[in-house]
Amino acid sequence: EEMKEGDDDVGYALFCHTEVARLREEVRGQNVHIQECLDRFNKNSEANGKIQAQKKDEKMWVCGGSFFMKFDSVHTLDIIKSDNQRIELEVDTLKKNRKKNLDKISYFESELKKLGTIK
Repeated sequence: EEMKEGDDDVGYALFCHTEVARLREEVRGQNVHIQECLDRFNKNSEANGKIQAQKKDEKMWVCGGSFFMKFDSVHTLDIIKSDNQRIELEVDTLKKNRKKNLDKISYFESELKKLGTIK
């Protein structure tokens, strides 16, 4: 249930503190997820460079999760490009959601300052 200032100052302050803690934890999780995505993106980019240095008609093993498949380098490059595009979209979404959470944290902290519970 959403509380508003004036309902009960102690209860509202507790609610704001709880929301700040919850949102900070969510932001930490989003930061970890963003870093994991960027690491995967960088590994893909490194693989992309190595594949481009090989012969075009050479086939290579590609890991598809719990199995391996053999693809030619052109198909493999397409897979990497597609994966990196998906990663970029995921990172953009995570960053937008993180920004919303940071804005909410700022709002609740300003409410707590009004109540005099934080400086």
